[in-house]
Amino acid sequence: MTDQTENLSEENMDLDDTEIESELDSEDLLEKVVLYAFDQAQQKLEQEGIVEPFTILVEGDNLKIETHAGEDAAECFESARLSIYAMDKLIDAYAFCYDGYVELDDETRDALIVEYASKGDESGEALALLYTEDEDTLTFDDNLYSLGEAPTLFSSKKITADQLEEI
Repeated sequence: MTDQTENLSEENMDLDDTEIESELDSEDLLEKVVLYAFDQAQQKLEQEGIVEPFTILVEGDNLKIETHAGEDAAECFESARLSIYAMDKLIDAYAFCYDGYVELDDETRDALIVEYASKGDESGEALALLYTEDEDTLTFDDNLYSLGEAPTLFSSKKITADQLEEI
C-alpha cells in the first residue's frame, strides 16, 4: 500500500450488512479491503451525498460489512469498537471508514478516512482520501495520504474524547 500513499505531514453510505468471499493472503486481503472501503465510500458520497460510517471485518477469507450510525462521531466510534470487540475472537483484521476532515497547515480539508489494523498490532494505521465539493461536484485527489498511527479498535478499552480529537 505504501506505493499508493503519501504523508500529509512529516510532523504530524448506507451500506447493507453483507458478506464477501475472497482468496487472497492476509496482507493482500487487508490492502484490498482498505481500497474497497475507499471505493465504496466514494461511490456512496457521489451517489447519495453521505457516507454512514462502516467497518469491514476480516474473518479468514470472509468479509462482513457493518454500518455504525450515531448522533455524533463518538457514538459511531463506540458502535464500531463494540462490533469489533464482539467479534474479537473471530476476526483477523478490520477497516473502519468514515467521512471526516484533516488539518493541513492552516487549511481544513474534507476527507474519507479509513482506519485499519490486524489482530496483534499495537496500533492501527489511518489513510485519507481528500476531496473538495464545489456546488454539486465532488473532486477526489488521486492519492491516498497517510495520517499515521490510529488507536486499534481491537482493544477492549473505551475510546476517550481526547483520543477522538487526536484522530
